[in-house]
Amino acid sequence: VVDVAAKASAEDVVIFELAVTLTSETRSVGPMLSCAREAAAKRSGAASLSGHMRSLLVSGKHSDVTLRVADGEIQAHRSVLAARSPVFDRMLAPDSGMLEASTGLVQIEDLDMATAKPLCDFMY
Repeated sequence: VVDVAAKASAEDVVIFELAVTLTSETRSVGPMLSCAREAAAKRSGAASLSGHMRSLLVSGKHSDVTLRVADGEIQAHRSVLAARSPVFDRMLAPDSGMLEASTGLVQIEDLDMATAKPLCDFMY
């Protein structure tokens, strides 16, 4: 028996491989189900983070940059865009000298909302 919990951190993922052989014996799977429930509970933190990030995008709350595309605008967050894209990172850096960094307005004329929304969904 290996004490996985003693060596694992909260970010680690443990994968169990299980081989099942059918016999006439009855065996308990209680400990295995308990581990699965515990792993699912830990993953729910990631799910709530993604939900909170999506909420920021949808609401525009605390947004500090506008993506203006051919047929609309999306309120976004420069820190999220910069973290997810090296292009936005360079463009929105305070010392970049780029107009977008000082105005908070990114104009992408050859992109429409039908494309921009899924792009932002992916980044958030």
